[in-house]
Amino acid sequence: MVPVRKHVLLLKRMFVENYLQPTDAISCIILTSGSFHETHWKRGPNAPFVLRRVVPPRVNIFNWPETEPKDKGALQPPRAAVPPKGNLTLHVSLTSVLSPPGSVGAVYATQCSIPDGNVDGLVLPPLVAKIAKPRKANDLIREAAMYEEMESLQGWGIPWCFGFFQFRSVEYFDFGPVSLLLLERCGECIPSPSPYVSATPPPMPPTVRHDLHEILSRVSKLGIYYMYRVGIDPKHVLTTAGASSSNNPSLQWRLVDFAFAKKTDLEINTIHNYHHQQISALCDDVWKRYDAAADEECPSSSQDHSCNICAQREGW
Repeated sequence: MVPVRKHVLLLKRMFVENYLQPTDAISCIILTSGSFHETHWKRGPNAPFVLRRVVPPRVNIFNWPETEPKDKGALQPPRAAVPPKGNLTLHVSLTSVLSPPGSVGAVYATQCSIPDGNVDGLVLPPLVAKIAKPRKANDLIREAAMYEEMESLQGWGIPWCFGFFQFRSVEYFDFGPVSLLLLERCGECIPSPSPYVSATPPPMPPTVRHDLHEILSRVSKLGIYYMYRVGIDPKHVLTTAGASSSNNPSLQWRLVDFAFAKKTDLEINTIHNYHHQQISALCDDVWKRYDAAADEECPSSSQDHSCNICAQREGW
């Protein structure tokens, strides 16, 4: 399990004199090394190149058909129209693929360093880079805007977000800019069922239901519907060590991937009920939604056996 960041309070103390949040401290990224997944950017730019911070636009409210807008939830204070005043340059190397390219992009493990003289004494947590697929920059920038809308939940129920960055080049104009979302790295995800028909699915961790209710209850109060296309995917519920700057009790799980979340005009109670249905589907019926990927049986008939495929997990 990857250790979750324990330096949030330290970072805030370091930047309080400048009234700058630590998550706003990075102004640009130099992607120093690493390569894209073979199905991600086949002809993408080679390292090194510089990605500069971009402030995403304000989240738009999705008008739900045939509803009367009443209680839309709380809107976060508007962000500045210009990039934050942080001047930190971060060197980032892509080390491995944590989540292969999906509908929006891929998630990479990173090694990050701060050049000497750039800033004194700053310690960053383990980070991941979510990089959009070609022509999917708009989808990732909407997710970045959603993380800013949920800024009050960062470091508690969702990962800390350290900014959205882009690299533009005439050479890759047809593919759109290289777009990167820099996020706190969490731990392992809920283990998914085996593709073998006869394999016994792993048990659902008992704390998942409680933590998701806590997280999505507050997401609902912001007027946001998680609305992932097929409900809550187990690989988007990740463990955490519980370190947080929040005054609330620590959680053992965090929710990620808000590419399809929407700010809606539904009533908060309606959104909360939808979220309750999603949580119930995950915790009670999730294995029914995972069709077997093969007709063959697991090579071992022993329930105690764990082959590589049965034990395979995805996560950050």
